[in-house]
Amino acid sequence: MSELILSCHLGINHQREHDPPSEPFVFQRITQAGCPTPAAALSYRIDKVTEIYEGNYTTVYRASLLGQQSGGPCNIVLKTDVNARYPRSSMFTQEALRYEKDLQHMQRTYIPHCYGLFQATIYNKLISVLLLEDCGESINIRDESLSYSDKIQIFKPFTKLHVSGFAHHDVDGRNIVKNQDGKFILVDLQHSRPHKCGVWLHVLIGDFAPSRLDFGCRELYDLAIELDFWLPRTLNFYGFQMPVWAFKNGEAENLVGLLSPYMLRTEGAREEALLCAEKMIKDVQDIQAVYIDVPDEERYLRPSDIPKSRSGSKPQAPA
Repeated sequence: MSELILSCHLGINHQREHDPPSEPFVFQRITQAGCPTPAAALSYRIDKVTEIYEGNYTTVYRASLLGQQSGGPCNIVLKTDVNARYPRSSMFTQEALRYEKDLQHMQRTYIPHCYGLFQATIYNKLISVLLLEDCGESINIRDESLSYSDKIQIFKPFTKLHVSGFAHHDVDGRNIVKNQDGKFILVDLQHSRPHKCGVWLHVLIGDFAPSRLDFGCRELYDLAIELDFWLPRTLNFYGFQMPVWAFKNGEAENLVGLLSPYMLRTEGAREEALLCAEKMIKDVQDIQAVYIDVPDEERYLRPSDIPKSRSGSKPQAPA
């Protein structure tokens, strides 16, 4: 059986005031039913960690993993419930199951490689440690510098997850990291659940947004909205929901003409409304300009990149 020797401080060295430290702590690898058994028993060691996140259920560290068969250290992320306010070992066993069994085929491509789940009972408390490949820094999903191709690559791991029969249930920029090769990797699968995706439509970036009901999958739809894949069908102009197609060159006067005379009772108010209309027209044009020179074929998320539709057939890509 593989083991993890933890000789660094994670808050378990002095669980009781008068107890001397009893380092190193030895954790045994847990192999769950259906998960591959390591070909050989390995002994890993971690001597130093750097905390990067602490929550009610999990603390996350960066560390170097020693003792691999290759002999060299490896950068990893260590997740543990040692300092958890509400320890839940079941969350760790479930997340490890996702990496090592349910989504093993996605490792190193769309999700991190998993080095295993290790557990030990220390001071009558069951402590779990999950070791994962360090794939880089998390992103800001609303970063304006993200290109349309970046957005497609961010969307892709989630579609692969849905194709594999699971939904993430915690879609956030902190759970998407960018590795050294510029690829986007999906992390933190502790909340993932089995999911039969009901997606109906496919995505044409820069097109008008469908309704969530028509699209058919809440998680993928909400992610597409977060990534600004679609134009809104209407925009609020002085309290009126106006169709986006109305915001085009030469239409500022017509837009202002739809307002109540009371709202334009002074020349200053009318001038302000015109400036607002012209700005909104420019904003719409700026969004459209991002995609105007990109062929539809490149903006279209192909059927192979998205789950099967509810009807059992796949929509055709635009000609």
